[in-house]
Amino acid sequence: YRELTNVAPVGIFETDTQGACTWINRTFGELSDLQPHEAAGDGWLMAVHPDDRPRVAAEWFSALTERREFCLEYRFRHGDGTVRWIAGRASPAHDDRGEITGVIGTVADITERKAVEEQLRQVNERLELALSGSDIGLWDWDIRTGLVHFNDWLPGMLGYSVEELP
Repeated sequence: YRELTNVAPVGIFETDTQGACTWINRTFGELSDLQPHEAAGDGWLMAVHPDDRPRVAAEWFSALTERREFCLEYRFRHGDGTVRWIAGRASPAHDDRGEITGVIGTVADITERKAVEEQLRQVNERLELALSGSDIGLWDWDIRTGLVHFNDWLPGMLGYSVEELP
C-alpha cells in the first residue's frame, strides 16, 4: 500500500478522527513542500497560501464536524514563493464495523488548469471591453437550449428596446 501510494500522481494523506494529519505520501510532500513531520497534526495548514488558509481551515473543520466529504480548490505556497493550485478531497475512513477511524484524502495539482482559466478570463474581458467600446451588435443563439444572448447595442440597432427583443 505505501509503495503504491508513493508512486501515485496525486498527493494522499491520512488523519486521525480529530483531523490531525498522521501520514502523507511523497507527492503530497512535493506539492506542499512539507516533510512528513512538518505536515503532521495541523502542520499541513502552513503550506496553504495565507490568503486561502482561513477558508480552507473553516471548510476542513466543518467537514470533520459534519462527517462529510471535504472538497475545495485552494493554493499551496512553497518556501521559495512558488504557488501551486490544489484540488483537495477527503472523506471519512471507516473500519469493518462502520466506525470512523479518521479521514483519507487526496490533493491534485490543478495549476495548469487554473492558468488556462485565467487566460480565458482575460481574453473574455478584453473581448467584452472591445465590444462595449464599439458600435457592433452581437448575438449568440444556443440551438440546443434555445437561449439567445445579445449585447446592449443589438436591440437599438434593430429598432427594439432591450425588453422587447427576447
